[in-house]
Formats: sequence, C-alpha cells, structure tokens
Amino acid sequence: MTRALSAADVGREFGRTAEWVHKNWRELVASKKIPAPIIESGHVTWSAAQFYAFIDRKLTAAQRAAAAAYRIAENAATTPQDLDQIDAIAADRHILDQRFARGHSSGYRAHNPQVTRRGEGRQ
Repeated sequence: MTRALSAADVGREFGRTAEWVHKNWRELVASKKIPAPIIESGHVTWSAAQFYAFIDRKLTAAQRAAAAAYRIAENAATTPQDLDQIDAIAADRHILDQRFARGHSSGYRAHNPQVTRRGEGRQ
C-alpha cells in the first residue's frame, strides 16, 4: 500500500478531482473531515496510514479490517506502474493472440513447422 496520498488520491476517496481537493483541503481539515496533510506546500500530501485511520475511525473493527483489505486489493490491482503499461500490455497481448491463435496460418507453428505439440512428431 502506498505510504503517502496525493490530492488526486484523496479526491478519488471522495469522488472528487485533485483540483477540488487543492481548493478545499483547508476547510475539510478545519471541519475535521480529513486529517491535516504532512506536506502543505506545493504538492499537498497526506500520510496514507493517518488518512485512512482518520476516515475509518467510526467503523467497527471488522469494517476497518474489510476496508483495509479492499484498499490493499485495489492497490495491487491498479498500481500506477501497471496503469502506465496497460497500453503496451494490451498491444503485446493482441500480437500474441494473433500469432498463436488456433486456425490462423500466421501462427508460430505455421512459420516454424519443426515445432510440434508435446507428444507429437519427433521420435
């Protein structure tokens, strides 16, 4: 899980944009809706542990555990590094699907007839 949250991360928690968070974070802190950020100048940044503990404080222990598990799973499924590579991965997957698709003469075996399936051909 990330250790720091940007304004964009905090905005996603509330269904808002990073710009909205930048404009309103002081008011949200003053009204005790979010904790104070650890960095207030430039790129406003919150401690992830402090932020989630603060917004989860009214949940039961079981609900806090479920929320934490959900966040970990979501973070594992959509890490920023992975999101940057999705287009490249999709393009590579498409190429591989075309290359190895059954019944296509453009497949790997069509260009490499010496390659056989396991248990076939070569003695």
